[in-house]
Amino acid sequence: NSLGPVTWLLAVILSLAVIGGGECSDYRLSRTVVPTFYNLTISLRGDAENPEKIFDGEVKITLHAVQTNVQQITLHKDNIDILSNAQLYNEAGLLVEDIVSTSMTFKQETQQLTLHLEQPLVAKQSYVLIFKYTGIVRTDMTGLFSASYIEEQTGKAKWMALTQMQRLNARLVFPCFDEPALKAKFQVHIGRP
Repeated sequence: NSLGPVTWLLAVILSLAVIGGGECSDYRLSRTVVPTFYNLTISLRGDAENPEKIFDGEVKITLHAVQTNVQQITLHKDNIDILSNAQLYNEAGLLVEDIVSTSMTFKQETQQLTLHLEQPLVAKQSYVLIFKYTGIVRTDMTGLFSASYIEEQTGKAKWMALTQMQRLNARLVFPCFDEPALKAKFQVHIGRP
């Protein structure tokens, strides 16, 4: 029967067309905006005997556009809540734009937060993007997590906060460009009771 191979070939072609025609999410960030420095502040709540499950954060990301006419900034976040508008400052420290929450879109599937700008970024000019947010102190050894130990002198349980930000876990601690090709330097401040 000569229709068997032809039918099989048509089924394969049809399957490839359906797969190729479907919407495919782009998990990689564009390279139109590049970070150069993160100034990160994490403030823990509670204490070593009574830790809380929420932390407060602020990140100031120094970045620049690598091409002209960039009207959006896309970066990663996961399980953190942006508390207010994001602010974008130029290198002179002047407010360029107060980015309201309605100008931000988030895609859970790719964990990408996109800020839609009213005016384009100037290529090769430094900007500082500021977010204030809250996050979750986790228990699964990813992002910012807590672990306990028994203090030898008192026999009491003590808690400590640790981080594991490799691979895809920095986005659990702060909004960032969470890809190896977009590395930047850090300054970290820890607030604690």
